[in-house]
Amino acid sequence: MKTLSCFLLLFFLLLISLMLEEVMPPLSFLGEAHLFLFPIVFSFTALTLSFLEALFFGILTGCLVGLMVVHFQAGIAEISLGWFIFFFLIWAFLLQLFREFTHGIRWELHTLASGFCTMTFLAGEFFLLSFYRGDFFINGSFFLFSFLPAALVLILAPLLYGLLELLFSLFRKTSSHYPAPY
Repeated sequence: MKTLSCFLLLFFLLLISLMLEEVMPPLSFLGEAHLFLFPIVFSFTALTLSFLEALFFGILTGCLVGLMVVHFQAGIAEISLGWFIFFFLIWAFLLQLFREFTHGIRWELHTLASGFCTMTFLAGEFFLLSFYRGDFFINGSFFLFSFLPAALVLILAPLLYGLLELLFSLFRKTSSHYPAPY
């Protein structure tokens, strides 16, 4: 599969995951926690693309996620768009580094990366909003709204990794458990 078509397909999947998150209601049986799907797609993409493509995808992901979750108070953005771009650039770099250490991608690496990306994203957003608003106080809701979605992502990531691997194996001539960069 050519790199551009792979990149566009993964970008389309990222857009779909972001749209699904917007229309899905909070999970009432888990304390109104939200389900995050975009870290799963982002982690898979950052692991499978080449280094520069993964960094560019990190920039695109940061822009999209930042524009979707930015909050304005008195006409000023509480968290700047640059934080989101920087966050996903760092994660894309780290995932490329881990891929080199493990000599390819594996479902375990993808699962852990998706969970930690979700947890650090939500915790970072909480800390930045707390510092901006001037009321830094950690209580039980912090752990509920940052660790519970990360645990849900840890459960869903292997399933979606398998589906994405199956999708991309249809476009490849050879199949393996450790897909090479496209």
